Amino acid sequence: MTELATTVATLEAEALAQLEATLGGVAMCRVGEAAARPAKHWEGRAAALAQVRRALRRAAPGSEPDVLRQVHAQWTAQLDALGGPAWTTYTTAGLRALEELTR
Repeated sequence: MTELATTVATLEAEALAQLEATLGGVAMCRVGEAAARPAKHWEGRAAALAQVRRALRRAAPGSEPDVLRQVHAQWTAQLDALGGPAWTTYTTAGLRALEELTR
């Protein structure tokens, strides 16, 4: 496992743990408004990181920068695909997670 793959796995696990803590055992569709925005944030982070994790498994060795650029481009393109604050929170959190990986 590459250093990037290890970092992605760690960050994804942290995002999923935060999502679970935010939801407190309640299904996402039943979460109250106070928890909805933080839940969408953690869900978006986890989803973007999971996409990178899967892409890295399929990628050729040494192509990590290309994988990050491709996934980032997909998330950037979907930012305006749907409307509403939940979608914006979800997608923005995913993009921030991806940007953290390139620093």
